[in-house]
Amino acid sequence: MSISDEYKALRDEILMEYQREVNLTAFVFTATAAIIGYGITAESPFVFLVPLVLLTLLLFQLRNSLHTILTISVYIRVFIESKKDVGQYWETAIDVLRNKLRNERRFRSLTDVIFARFTAVMGLFCIGLYFVESRKVVPI
Repeated sequence: MSISDEYKALRDEILMEYQREVNLTAFVFTATAAIIGYGITAESPFVFLVPLVLLTLLLFQLRNSLHTILTISVYIRVFIESKKDVGQYWETAIDVLRNKLRNERRFRSLTDVIFARFTAVMGLFCIGLYFVESRKVVPI
């Protein structure tokens, strides 16, 4: 396998990992919305706590996915792009740009802003719904 083939395979793996991250997040958010919809008509307020399990698992998966992407990216920068004859420097260029934006305090990663924070907000929303609905239940 040539360096160019290895580079392409690793870049494709990063892109597939991003796609898995987006697909899983969309699935969990859709399932959470469906469970909340069901919970509104359900007798038990505990239904609103079920999405917390999904959202927690999603956060663990997002963390794992980010670790995988960063590991591959560092490998590409250190072992492939450091060779001057490769001619492909995407990971190095994007790292330089991210560092520049971080120094200017203008960089927020997509995973941090959209996925992790929105997941936390959804979790808090479910907890709030649980408490609101649990006060409506009349004990027998």
